[in-house]
Amino acid sequence: MFGTPNVGTYGAAKHTAVGLTKTAEGANANMNIRINAIEPPAITTPTVVDLTK
Repeated sequence: MFGTPNVGTYGAAKHTAVGLTKTAEGANANMNIRINAIEPPAITTPTVVDLTK
């Protein structure tokens, strides 16, 4: 496992989306309401390009 500088906000935002989806899923499971989330992969931005170097 390793850390990458300057991408903490990306990781936090990604986890927020996952966490909210799981919370909504659990809160609505007894009513047979299905909750889904689509999370696109990283797009080419200057930060992503810097990570691949």
